[in-house]
Amino acid sequence: HDKDPVIPPESTDVDDAPSVVSGNKQGSGGPYGQRGSQSVARNMGASAESESAVEAGLAWLAKVQCKDGHWTVNGREDGGERYGVGHTGLATLAFLGAGHTHKGKSKYRDNVKRALEWLIRKQGENPLGGACSRNFYEHGIAATALCEAYGMTKDRALKRPCIKAIDFIVNNMGGNGGFGYNGAGDDAHVTSFQVMAVKSAKLAGLDIRKGVFSKLKGYY
Repeated sequence: HDKDPVIPPESTDVDDAPSVVSGNKQGSGGPYGQRGSQSVARNMGASAESESAVEAGLAWLAKVQCKDGHWTVNGREDGGERYGVGHTGLATLAFLGAGHTHKGKSKYRDNVKRALEWLIRKQGENPLGGACSRNFYEHGIAATALCEAYGMTKDRALKRPCIKAIDFIVNNMGGNGGFGYNGAGDDAHVTSFQVMAVKSAKLAGLDIRKGVFSKLKGYY
């Protein structure tokens, strides 16, 4: 029979164990309230043509999404899961950036829901507590997607996965504030994805341990 959903229809409160991040009650929406706003898009230079292109891209992503919720390297069901965490995180961010979440009446609601559930399952299966992937390049992308989804919806079922994902980043940060593919390191690209994830968590209303942002800023 089908697995129980990772994100239940009506999410309940989650345990807030001590962590480098902790819950901060912030009104729903907040800095995420303008995601998908047509007026904001126009002010940023969007046109009818560009918005049509975005919609076409989202429609294609929805079409090639695997049944279990992830995206493959070749856009086919039999494409395997190599780099699946990164691909799924990026695809999810595309939907979220256009204002589509797993809540509300979005026509892509199910696509986003299945993607988030798949990412959370990958996190749960990983022996490295909180990691969506051993590869920090992929983990940073996935953590950003989870935090963006939480920030946009305040779905309590996403809170604990977000906290765990950010914990994993902060606890593996190098002394120089940088990251590599396997943890502490000196790769600006990989580090940038961790910065995006931590910043998204902050915007979503999660408190980040004092000194983390200063250390990340120091890397650059």
